[in-house]
Amino acid sequence: EEFENDSQLNIEEFSIETNLLEISRTIFIENLSNSIEDELFLRFFRFCGTVTRYSIDRESSSALVEFNTETATKISSSLNGFKLKSPKALKITQMDNYEGDLYELDKLVRGFVKPPAEVEPVEPVEPVEPPPPPTIHS
Repeated sequence: EEFENDSQLNIEEFSIETNLLEISRTIFIENLSNSIEDELFLRFFRFCGTVTRYSIDRESSSALVEFNTETATKISSSLNGFKLKSPKALKITQMDNYEGDLYELDKLVRGFVKPPAEVEPVEPVEPVEPPPPPTIHS
């Protein structure tokens, strides 16, 4: 077997794609809804700054977001604990503190895509039920 145990894996040497991961500008997100749409996901995280690449694994309810600056990555930690179309609160980890499954990480990195340019950021807010339609009296 190539690896005797996970402790021998090194994040910088795991795959060619992971070598290209900008660790200081990337966050790992857990507890996503498996039905999250890319557009809503991107609008939520663009509140922090420009998203250069992202990857969502709906099967594991996790994602990666790479920003264009380290500042945006630091701002994203303020979204930790928010709920985004899920009863569970988001868990956001900066990649330089990542201690999770490197196989899962490699799968996400291989799925990186660039976001469409037309998605506008929105300020994150807790979901609110829309008000009932007005009653029209005749």
